[in-house]
Amino acid sequence: MITKDEYFYLADFIGNSFAKVSLICKNKKLFVCKEVKGDSSLGTDKLRKQVEWIINLSPRVKKFFPEIVDHKFEKNLVSYTMEFLKLPTLREVIINSYMDLPEIVLIFNKICNFIFKDFFESKKSKVRPHYIRDEHLKKMNSRLESTIKENDFLKKLMKQKEVYVNGRKLINYPQIYKKLINDKAFIKTLTPKRLGCIHGDLTFNNILSDGKNFYFIDPRGEGQDDIFYDVGKLLQSSNGKYDLIEKGLFKADYSHNSINFKITQKENETLYNLIDAELWKIFESNKNITETKDWRLKALFFETSMFISLLPFRQRVNPVSTIVCYGVGLNLLNEVYQEWLKLKQ
Repeated sequence: MITKDEYFYLADFIGNSFAKVSLICKNKKLFVCKEVKGDSSLGTDKLRKQVEWIINLSPRVKKFFPEIVDHKFEKNLVSYTMEFLKLPTLREVIINSYMDLPEIVLIFNKICNFIFKDFFESKKSKVRPHYIRDEHLKKMNSRLESTIKENDFLKKLMKQKEVYVNGRKLINYPQIYKKLINDKAFIKTLTPKRLGCIHGDLTFNNILSDGKNFYFIDPRGEGQDDIFYDVGKLLQSSNGKYDLIEKGLFKADYSHNSINFKITQKENETLYNLIDAELWKIFESNKNITETKDWRLKALFFETSMFISLLPFRQRVNPVSTIVCYGVGLNLLNEVYQEWLKLKQ
């Protein structure tokens, strides 16, 4: 075990999880240490699952994650130490223009070819009963319910049947959710034939790259899931612009049944739009994605689920960004609903 006497503390990293993340030095080598303390199982259980999941990966997949050199599981403390890779995240690469668009597209091609084939197929399982209803629709709804208890504006907004987001008239969440949760055909359409190994939090900020190599950090660390879960996470960054929202690069105002926001860094927004267009092309050319009927509907649904499900985590950090993320999620939910109505015709 690496103890306090054996290493030099260097700095804390800033993150949005329950874990404290620190950079440490031992024997002139750098490591990243993640730990969660306290009697709340939410943070400790999540970190424990993350550690166990990485440790149990097959060797051909595990090499794309920083090596875990030490871990500790105690009643009120879970921690692990991994090698420090001096590489920027793809979010840093894009926002700081470390690569041009062709280089970025090339690395995304490599990532998607690996994630949607070798990675996904490394662990496969049957679809669990009521998978879409219980693990995604109900989860999304419970996350929203927990958020509105803390956010007065969203609590009042739920009483509105219609909401205007950036001037666009939308059907509010409760009305669409009631229709979809009870639509057996919708649930059947979204239910995959199989589940496989996924990262579970595949945002641009959890991918490290120098343009040639890539590594993954901070996986969700839970069993098998739909391949479109990771598709939705990538779209959360590119299409939903979550990276820019999380960094506070937006302005917003809201009142009654209206939410208005805009990204303040237009160059970054333009680049993200270009990357989003290229990602859709990559998805379209990947047979592991397109072999699924109505794959675009599934991709949009999972991106929608991501935005609504992350609301309680944004609420802890920035209540205004919570409202913006709800606006993005509601816009996506309306797209899902309208797309579904077209497919039913």
